[in-house]
Amino acid sequence: MVTNSERILTTQLGSLPRSDTLLAMLMRIEKGEDIDRAAFRRQVEGDMTEVISKQAEAGIDIAGDGELPRIGFSYYVKDRMSGFGGVSKRGTVSDFAKFPGYAALKMAAVKASAGNDTELEESASLYEMPEAQQEVRYDTELKVVKEELDIFSSALDSTGHEFSRTFISAASPGIVSTTLLRKAAHPAYKDDRDYVMALAKELKLEYDYVVSRGHDLQIDAPDLAMERQIMFSDRPLGEFLARVELHI
Repeated sequence: MVTNSERILTTQLGSLPRSDTLLAMLMRIEKGEDIDRAAFRRQVEGDMTEVISKQAEAGIDIAGDGELPRIGFSYYVKDRMSGFGGVSKRGTVSDFAKFPGYAALKMAAVKASAGNDTELEESASLYEMPEAQQEVRYDTELKVVKEELDIFSSALDSTGHEFSRTFISAASPGIVSTTLLRKAAHPAYKDDRDYVMALAKELKLEYDYVVSRGHDLQIDAPDLAMERQIMFSDRPLGEFLARVELHI
């Protein structure tokens, strides 16, 4: 990892806005529709070149690919691993119950961005994430992550800008376990500890590959705070802290 003793190096969060065209393609893929994969790749490459150029213009030192070809920051892994199916029964954010006015504002914003009830229903379906129903396995051929990093490399070459470093974000085993929940009475994992450890073993393939391509690895782990508001909102603090320890 690069350091600097004279100033703080700048970077960005990870996920960057997708174009309307790319969003439409991602939604079609998520709904199981067939799309022109070559056209999808061209769209991702074009959009990624643009966001990398904007990072260069903004003076970013450590650039990322914006996670552009991914449908979500954590549940993208379902497209790179086997063993998932059905729908996870995930809870809602406790802030919505405590502050109904805030919840109403959020829903109004979602409706406004969707445009109509049909689009709202389709958008909501994207949050119906699958659950782990069988033993989870990462694709040993690394097909999807290789494609993403190949596109990133091509986009970096197209801009011609020399960044100090580059990074790729990846979901932590913990956030995957709390968004793609373990099925009750799971045939392979008797409890969440077994599930988290299995995810860690499999996701290591992605982590290692990112580093092997010369990028810094950013592990996204919002579960270390966020799940106090969702999965553990009505449970003792000690249970939440024990889960945090497991995830770390």
